[in-house]
Amino acid sequence: MRSSVSAILSTPTQDPNMSHPDYEMTVHDHGTLLILVKHLGEELSSKNFNRLFERICRINQLRLVDGTGAERCVQARYIKEYPVGNNDWGDFQTHRRLLGLITISKCKLQIELNEICRLHESLKVKYQSTLYDSRCIIFGVNAPNSPELSTPSNFKSRDVYYASDNDPNPSIEMHLNEFLSSLFWVLDAKRLEKSKEKLDKATLLIAPFEKRNIIGLDMESRANKKRCMGRVTKHLADLNLQTGFLNDALNFYQTAIDTLRSCNDWLWLGGCLEGLCATSLMILQPQNQLTKSNFQRNASLQERHSRFKFRPLSTNAGFVSLDDNVVRSSLPQNLLNIDDIYKNYGEALKHYSKYLNAGVVLTEGSLKAARIAVDHHHFIHVHYFLQNVLPVNLTLTDEEKIQRLMKLAELYSEIGFHRKASFFQWLASKRYVSASNPHTSWEQCYQLLLKMLPGHKLSLDPNDYVPGGQFGWPELQRQVVNEIVLAAKRVGNASLATRHCTFLLQTMWWMMDKVERSAYATQLSVLSAQCEGSPVPLVLDNGLVIPPANLLNIPQPENFSVQNLKLHLRPHKLVKAKEDFGPFLFTPLKFGSMEKYNIKSNKMEYVWVINEPCEVILELSNPLNFELEVTNILLLTNGAVFESIPFSINLPPEISYQNVVLTGIPKEVGNIEINGYSTHTLGVKSNCRLKNIPNVPETTYNVQVIPSMPCLEAFILDSKNDTISNITLFAGESLDYNLKILNVGSISVDLLEISIESTIENSLKNSIIKVDTENIKDYLPITPKSEIVMGIHLTGALNFLSSNQYPLAELNSLKSSLTISGPSSYPSLHSPKQRNERLSPMTASSFRSGESSLNSNCSRYRSPTDITSLKVIEFNIKIKYAGGEGMAAGYCRIISCLLSLNIFNSVLVTGWDVLQAETGSQFYLVLDVVNVTNQEMELKYATNKSILMEEKESYRIPVPVDRFLIHSLEQVSSSEEGQADMVSQCNKHIAEQVLLRWSVNSYDDLPPRWGVAKLYGLTLCPQMLDIVCTSPIYWEINLNEEKIVSECDEKLLSETSQYPVGQQLKLQIWVHNSLMSPLDDVTLELNFYQDYQNGTTNSQLGNRLATTGSTKTHTTRVNKHDRLYHECGVIFFYPGQYKLNLQCQTLKQHIWKLIPPLQLDITAE
Repeated sequence: MRSSVSAILSTPTQDPNMSHPDYEMTVHDHGTLLILVKHLGEELSSKNFNRLFERICRINQLRLVDGTGAERCVQARYIKEYPVGNNDWGDFQTHRRLLGLITISKCKLQIELNEICRLHESLKVKYQSTLYDSRCIIFGVNAPNSPELSTPSNFKSRDVYYASDNDPNPSIEMHLNEFLSSLFWVLDAKRLEKSKEKLDKATLLIAPFEKRNIIGLDMESRANKKRCMGRVTKHLADLNLQTGFLNDALNFYQTAIDTLRSCNDWLWLGGCLEGLCATSLMILQPQNQLTKSNFQRNASLQERHSRFKFRPLSTNAGFVSLDDNVVRSSLPQNLLNIDDIYKNYGEALKHYSKYLNAGVVLTEGSLKAARIAVDHHHFIHVHYFLQNVLPVNLTLTDEEKIQRLMKLAELYSEIGFHRKASFFQWLASKRYVSASNPHTSWEQCYQLLLKMLPGHKLSLDPNDYVPGGQFGWPELQRQVVNEIVLAAKRVGNASLATRHCTFLLQTMWWMMDKVERSAYATQLSVLSAQCEGSPVPLVLDNGLVIPPANLLNIPQPENFSVQNLKLHLRPHKLVKAKEDFGPFLFTPLKFGSMEKYNIKSNKMEYVWVINEPCEVILELSNPLNFELEVTNILLLTNGAVFESIPFSINLPPEISYQNVVLTGIPKEVGNIEINGYSTHTLGVKSNCRLKNIPNVPETTYNVQVIPSMPCLEAFILDSKNDTISNITLFAGESLDYNLKILNVGSISVDLLEISIESTIENSLKNSIIKVDTENIKDYLPITPKSEIVMGIHLTGALNFLSSNQYPLAELNSLKSSLTISGPSSYPSLHSPKQRNERLSPMTASSFRSGESSLNSNCSRYRSPTDITSLKVIEFNIKIKYAGGEGMAAGYCRIISCLLSLNIFNSVLVTGWDVLQAETGSQFYLVLDVVNVTNQEMELKYATNKSILMEEKESYRIPVPVDRFLIHSLEQVSSSEEGQADMVSQCNKHIAEQVLLRWSVNSYDDLPPRWGVAKLYGLTLCPQMLDIVCTSPIYWEINLNEEKIVSECDEKLLSETSQYPVGQQLKLQIWVHNSLMSPLDDVTLELNFYQDYQNGTTNSQLGNRLATTGSTKTHTTRVNKHDRLYHECGVIFFYPGQYKLNLQCQTLKQHIWKLIPPLQLDITAE
């Protein structure tokens, strides 16, 4: 024992600590042979070396058969670098010993070969304490046409030559298998040698830092002997594990654990516990069945959002279940299950932590234990083991610290702790730019910051973000992006810094207040001053593509409205006559196959015209507290060629809803898809797509562009060729104007139609305004820059009746009221219930009130001040025109001329009545007329009859009018419509017969104004109709067998006859019904009277004459074209002039008299 201690103390002192941890080591590496693969020389490129290294790493297993016929499995682990300090820990854990060396090089000259051999030998000396064998692979030595080279005499290693490093020579695998085999048999011999040693005579194995601790110890004590025996047993267990005797290794580990625990040898006890865990895991999960894969997190830890996609996680395969009794019986009794492995690993790590010099062992053990938990989805255990890594105080360089942090991030990422992984990546990025790091790299810092974005639920693509939405941790996300901006700026890539700052304002706008928004906007303007931002992807040197970012909220869009063309430029579809395709079949059934057509369309209902400006109104707001300059605002379109005109604007601070009119010109026929607009502000060009703007309901707007069309302008001109739109007329006045149409476009007009629209009825409209369109086709085509002129005739057609303000077009609405205002005009027509009562006072002035021709009711009228003296009518003269390719495509345009017509009253009729004239062919229409103008008026109401009327004065005038021939009607109906039609015909007859011509003198030496008043809409009661219309019966009278009266053929033959006193006169009377319908309840009555020519008549002639027969007869019906006959006699006693009044009456109070009365002169004999 003392000799072994002396040997230990005599060896040179080395660094007791490992250089740095091996973060890639796993528990399965406890059973592997460690081999160093080294790149020598400069002829072999790093790319080829890495390719060869990967090829070598694939040869990591070899199966051999030992002398007993048992199959042995050799597992190798290849590394590129290995510090000597780590190799010194080979006694503590034999898998840390470097057992093999492979150098790979290339040479062409002898001197290069000599240098390679020297370097190879120096590496052998460096690792001579543990190295078993080595190989020197040299390329290019046996190449054709190359000089023959030979190795130096002092080169003792085995060399392998190949002609070319690009030649995949299969002999490499053969040499490597042979190399692994040689290492294994040497190691197995060492195992046999150790197994034959007596434990009490074994050499004390120590860790490098324990050399100074054994000085002064009593090595012969019982405790130290146990320590020595336990360490040797543990060492033997390691060798059995490496050589494939897992069951033996398990037993040796268990024995060593009991021995070392009894002597409190905590470091080596931890090594035994770790070896026991590794052996148990290798039995439960062999290396050849292990697949490196990621595993799914617990369901309670699942991500809630699918925006950031991570690799799918799957379960591990090949793990032996200890719940199966059959399997359990075939396994060693002291085999640990997974829970025991966690427990023992935790104890081992606890023992490691007691030694400051075992920091690397503690770190590696924690990572290996964490990987076990990762493979078995035990995420809590993963976190438990990993939390011990950072507190370990290791003397590491900044690069090694970064490696440790990145390994932690990788493990956390594998279990789905992406935010935790991002935190360690953030710590690693800070190490790249820390003050203690002599090799500061902002580029590496920037790349790590980009990698940590998914862990914070961030993406570089702004399209992954919902406007106004929140996903993740806003403050933390903004801090991360801000650090990325700073890193990109420190890298020196101004365009990248501008892009990330733009991204920050676009995606995190909703997380900021007003002050923060303005601050970041100012920062962006400073960055963009160095390099302007553009909406194109940025490709980094490593191939990473940074998607474009746009300032969607600076300025902030409030509304986006595609405008139709101006009213006079809007195309309209030409209406074509519909063809008859037969019967239309309708079914209420709905078929599912038709639902696919029920898709909301974003196509506009209107169209644009090629080469004509069109507009889009964009409402913008400035959310910043400083003036914002926005330049080069353009529309973004697809489809047909569209020329967008740039627009610039300065938005005041915090202004809202500022209208911006964006214009453009379509250059091609087809469909234009408007999907947004572009801006240039704060030094950044942005493409603002409508799909990313929440205030706009549509993602695109589709507008159809049609071929070119002509363009017209229209004006209304007076006699002086001045344009007018407001005209004043007196009622009844007529004026003429001109409609001028000018072709201001470059296309001829081939179609021209003119129509007039107004709110009044068509009949009244046609009586007020007329356009001369008879020869409109003669003006076509209208060539460019040419004009045409058409006449417009205006008439002030107002109602001249003051008591009933009914327009001409509303006359039909009076039919019902007129027909029930009195008894039917004809007794033989069936009419409603008789009404003998008088009309209301409102209409009493319009109706005959009794036998008197003029009474107080007839002469009453309203005061002119109570009558509306102005009527304003709006007319829209529409000019529909088309031509060129637009007409061929089925489109036209409509231009409108608005005309406001003010009509003042001139003459008003406040009352009217009718009187019988001296002859049966005429009657008198008595009118009460008022001059409602402010000038003196001359009124002509009949031939050679006129009257001067002062302003606002009323006058009564009799107007002779021919009676309406009732026989001109083809048929008189007994219905209400028929009677109303009778009244309408009488009114029309009166309006045509009565023309009140007025004239007034204007002021300012203007020519006099004149007009004609026509009386439409007179209200006529049945008594009036009896006077206005001719009688429906014809009279025929014979006196003493001599015909004295005959009204046949509408001709009245009458003369005065003289007869002596006392002579009997025989009267024969025939009443002919000229109507197409019968007369019912007809009464014929004869009345003799004397007229004293002074307004006095005497009908009491009982002592002056005597009659034979009845003077009154009645019949129930007189059929159409039939007649009523009556005969009587009369004897006069005194001479004188007598008159006979013959009247025919019905029960409906219609009375028809013989006009004039029959006059008889009786003379004395």
